[in-house]
Amino acid sequence: MNNNSSIYTTISVQLMQAALTMISVMSAVTVYILENQNVKFYYYIILLISFMFFVLSIFFGGKGLTNLEKGRTSGNWFNRQAITAFFGIVLFCTSMFLGKRKADTIEMKLNKIENDYKNIQKKFEVINAEKNGIIKLKK
Repeated sequence: MNNNSSIYTTISVQLMQAALTMISVMSAVTVYILENQNVKFYYYIILLISFMFFVLSIFFGGKGLTNLEKGRTSGNWFNRQAITAFFGIVLFCTSMFLGKRKADTIEMKLNKIENDYKNIQKKFEVINAEKNGIIKLKK
């Protein structure tokens, strides 16, 4: 194996490791997004395409390494590997911004408490005004 082949092998293996790492990162980020955001169907489609790009990247790297091992030219396998890994990353990053944040339950409870407080305050002002004779209720 010459020096050029060694460089191709190293880069290809590193790209395979990066693709596998990105698949793991996708899993973790997807769980977070599904818990905290409302997503549409196209989120799943883009995420699936991104996953497929990472799998293709690993496949293309394997094909290039196999050809290199057999003494044949690697062709464009390594170039395809890099391009598919790049598009996988781009689509994954795009998918992270496709959802809307879910309303936080604590935030919703605080809003309800605030509204209740305002209602009680208005009722108190009316009672206070009645007591001071400012407002006379009809009986």
